[in-house]
Amino acid sequence: MSINKRNPVVAVLLSIITCGIYGLYWMACLANDVNIVSDSDPNDMCGWKVVVFSLVTCGIYYFVWLYKAGEK
Repeated sequence: MSINKRNPVVAVLLSIITCGIYGLYWMACLANDVNIVSDSDPNDMCGWKVVVFSLVTCGIYYFVWLYKAGEK
């Protein structure tokens, strides 16, 4: 698999236009890209799990995932 190049400015604008829905997609893509780059199991923590857990915990899990991504 390859990683697509994404423009952060476009992501912010699309997140504003879509009321944050594109931001959730962006978060899922970043989680998947971290798994690809770190040569870990691609299903280790797939992007949609990160999004759902972050929504359920009101954003707390997102910071846990950022810490885990930093370790990878």
